[in-house]
Amino acid sequence: MNRCFPIRAHRLAAAVVAAGLLIGARPAAAQQGGGDPHDAAQNAEVHYQIAMRLFNEGRYRESVEEFDQALALLDDPIFWCNRAVPLVKLAEMAQAGESLARCRNGFDPQSDDYAQVDAQLRGLTLVARGVEPRARSVAQMAGPRPLEMAPVALPEAQEGSGRRVAGWALAGAGVGLLASAWVLDLRSATVVHALAEASAQGASRERYDALRSEVALRQRVFWSLAGAGAAATLVGGGLLTWDLLEEAPQPATLSLNPQLQPGLVGVGIRLSR
Repeated sequence: MNRCFPIRAHRLAAAVVAAGLLIGARPAAAQQGGGDPHDAAQNAEVHYQIAMRLFNEGRYRESVEEFDQALALLDDPIFWCNRAVPLVKLAEMAQAGESLARCRNGFDPQSDDYAQVDAQLRGLTLVARGVEPRARSVAQMAGPRPLEMAPVALPEAQEGSGRRVAGWALAGAGVGLLASAWVLDLRSATVVHALAEASAQGASRERYDALRSEVALRQRVFWSLAGAGAAATLVGGGLLTWDLLEEAPQPATLSLNPQLQPGLVGVGIRLSR
């Protein structure tokens, strides 16, 4: 019984291998054991067809059980490859990997079929480890018995997500520090005014020194907050620009306009492409 399952190896990018299932013409050999090998192969084919129908109906667990029954009658690598598909849908990556490994080992290590399934197995291993490519697509079968499937929704771990979060966190912290410096500067106005009056009216040396020390302390705190805020904002903006450039390799610009002076503190940020 010859079956031809050519595959299109779309990028191992979304549900990995959700079907990468295959595979060139290969005669099926009946599993050794009792009974007529021809009858065993026919019964295995029946379970195989049922398994595919159940998969298309979204009954993935039952589909796996039918594949198991088919494999109990006939150890066919095509069955093993297709068994991996509902397992991926069920997010049982370890078992899906075992099925693909059994499928791969059923072919000549020098054959194209072996190389294709081995590549799919490597892709599935990456996904199982949480190192998924950024944009994944489902490999699909084409042939006389197609197994149509929708894209498998798997969690994506985008490379720039951590950088983006850090960028916004630093930018937010920077803006907060700048706002604190601005508030401190506003509240220091009364102390600066009192120092000016004390100097003009010839207040006691003790009061004058106390006011001057307080003004100096407030100035040091102001510039510390403003400097830290500006630095955090610049670093955060740089991370966001980096992320923007990696997501869409188009010309991008970051505009920063820090204004640090008593009475006015601000940083304008603008990302554009």
